[in-house]
Order: sequence, then C-alpha cells, then structure tokens
Amino acid sequence: TVYAEEYDEAYKSGRTLDQIANGIISKFNDPEVRASIPVGLENILNEKNIVPALIPRTGNERMLQEMPHVPMEDLEVIFKLNVPEYGMATIDNRHVKQLGLNEKELMDIATNNPEYTDNITIKGMSEIILEIQPDKADVLPLEKEEMIVISNKSNFYGAAGVLNGDTIKKIADIFGEDVFILPSSIHECIAIRKSDRSVEELKDIVCDINEEMVAPEDYLSNQVYQFDAITKKLSIAQDRPALEIADSYQRPQNLCSKSR
Repeated sequence: TVYAEEYDEAYKSGRTLDQIANGIISKFNDPEVRASIPVGLENILNEKNIVPALIPRTGNERMLQEMPHVPMEDLEVIFKLNVPEYGMATIDNRHVKQLGLNEKELMDIATNNPEYTDNITIKGMSEIILEIQPDKADVLPLEKEEMIVISNKSNFYGAAGVLNGDTIKKIADIFGEDVFILPSSIHECIAIRKSDRSVEELKDIVCDINEEMVAPEDYLSNQVYQFDAITKKLSIAQDRPALEIADSYQRPQNLCSKSR
C-alpha cells in the first residue's frame, strides 16, 4: 500500500509527476518490500479471503459489467478479497474464472465466511460519539440507544453487515421490535426502531445527510429499508404497517427527489 500524502507534499515541493511515479515504482521494486509480498496468487485469491461489500447500482453500471455482482433492491452486492495484512481488492471477472465460482457460490461463501461474520460490529450511537469526543458522552446500554450503527472492525465497506440476518435479528431483539435500516454510507448503516419515525420522515433525513455530509464516493442509497425478522431479509420500506403489506408487497420506486 502506498499512501499519497508524502507524494502530494513532493508535488507541492516541485517534483514532477514522472519523478513521483518513478519513485513509487522504485518503492515497489525495493527488495525488502518485494520480500514481504506473499509468494503466489493462491495466498490471496482463495475462498477464505472473500467477503461481501455493498455499493449503489446507479452510477456503477459500467463498473458492474467487469465484476460478479448480486442485486439487492436498489443496491448491488460485490465481492472483495480481504487480506488484513495487505489490504482489500475487488474481485473481477478474471478472478471469477480463476476461482471457478459463479455469483451464487460467491454470495454463499462471502456471507458465511468468518472473515466477514466475525468482523461485523454493532455499536450504540453514544459509543460512536465517545470514540470521537471522549469527554462528550456516556455509553448507554444498547437497549436504551435510539440508533445502533452496523459496520465492521475496520470501518471499511462495513455496510455489508446488514446482509447478515442474525446481526439485524439481534438488534431487533435488543430494541424489542422490528427495525428500519438507514444507509449511512458504504461503510456503515444505522438501525432504529420502526415505531420511532415514519418512512417518509426517515427518507428526508437520509436524503439530507447524503447531500450534506456523505462524500460522493461513499454514497450508498437514499432509500430506507425494513427488516423481516421471520425471513431475515431486507427490503425497501413502505410507509404502511408491515401486516398491511404482508400479502401485497410491491417494490416501491419512491426515489429521493433531490439530485445527486
């Protein structure tokens, strides 16, 4: 992994882009660096490293043609190779051929992989605030929280934690009722009690946050999702009670009116 800060400073100090590029190449070719790279692609490209990630479908259509993906409402599940000591890389169509797997098999492997399931985190909003401002909050018990944040230990592509039905069921049990899921970014989602606010209110909140606080590259969705504790599945929420739509569910197309 090369971090850009030092090269940004070099550029500001007068080095040319060619000089900077050659410096990066030289760094990769350093014998000590190369000795630390795992020998053989099989050390990285294997099933135990495959994890899921969530991205928006809209805006990524061209990229999705180059990689395996599984639709989930207005989102797409893509797949990453997560090797903690070296970083994370996206699985593309070339890797799929080498692995000999299809999308269904990838989905099954990724969502059941301990590298994914063991790294999912749920934290109350008070704990998140405490991590940012240690003197500003006390940590509340999860059952007293208004919001629970779903991510992973690295806080990187952690929104995919919502694909794990057991995790969302656990949150529903903590709250003592069904939950709505708010897409904070590709890195995290937020669960709240279904009785707290209407879908329309929540959609307005999600849209405003996406417009004002979320970087374009981290954007996930303007939708609000609901969790079915019986099927352990997520779907786009409708502003009607769950029992009322149980036998007549249709996917809504109520997109945020704000442009991105």
